[in-house]
Amino acid sequence: MFRLLGTRGWHVRTNAVTRCANFHVNAVAKAEKVIHRPESSQPKRKPGGAERGPRRLWSAEELQNLKQMYEKGIPKWEIALHLGRSRCSVAGKITYSRDSQRWTHVKQTWDESEEEKLLVLHEQGKTWAEIGRILGRSLGSVRNKFSKIRPSLSLHKWTDEDHEIASKLHSQGYSASRIGRELKRPASSVAYYIVGGQYQRQHAAKPWTPEEESEMFAMHNAGFSAYEIAEKLGRKRQIIASRLRPRSKVMPCFSRSEDADLKKLRGSGKSWKEVRDAMASNRTVRQLRDRWSNLTSSGK
Repeated sequence: MFRLLGTRGWHVRTNAVTRCANFHVNAVAKAEKVIHRPESSQPKRKPGGAERGPRRLWSAEELQNLKQMYEKGIPKWEIALHLGRSRCSVAGKITYSRDSQRWTHVKQTWDESEEEKLLVLHEQGKTWAEIGRILGRSLGSVRNKFSKIRPSLSLHKWTDEDHEIASKLHSQGYSASRIGRELKRPASSVAYYIVGGQYQRQHAAKPWTPEEESEMFAMHNAGFSAYEIAEKLGRKRQIIASRLRPRSKVMPCFSRSEDADLKKLRGSGKSWKEVRDAMASNRTVRQLRDRWSNLTSSGK
């Protein structure tokens, strides 16, 4: 019996060693197979895509080829494969060039007919984007050209009268372009100062004059609310309320005589209320306790 058990144990140990050796051999073979994998077994890119690299600008030749292939109805992935670009890049360039009607980088000079058409379209209330699509120009080019033609529309500052008229028209539902035509200003300026509230912020930041201060306090004493005062002075309600709010007085530092009286009164066993009533200065109980704590901790 003991001999059978010994033989079985020997077989078990032999099988375990064999399995370990086989596992090691298989692992080494798999590792060598991965290292020496041929290029044909590497994962392939999808057709129509290009390897990612540093961004490069579109050349005039590429734009011309892009336009020709797009007008022929060639799929975008085939165009991308032909030009060596990604499908996203080709799709974005086609969308931009088609909407802006610009298939070339060449800058075209403005002629008199284009300038006249620009002024007519602006008088009709067209936006910069719409004018750009009609003239085949970019939004920035149209806006810059209009600023050069009509510099007076964008140079003079906003006055209180202009702001009052624009605010009234805006409250009646007028658009920024229509308000701009009424005031002879660009629609972007109207949107920035009136719709965006930039004029109110700049006006509220102006320094206060003595006349405004006296008028504010006179209206406040007469019973007017902060909102009514703000409407009258052209200021924000929050600013009026903060200026009318009473400011807390900053108490001066404790003098040597006050420290001596505090030590004497507190050392005699009086309570904090009795110390406060006996002190000549208008100090609170909390101020006296804090000062007493500082004096005792510092050993003065």
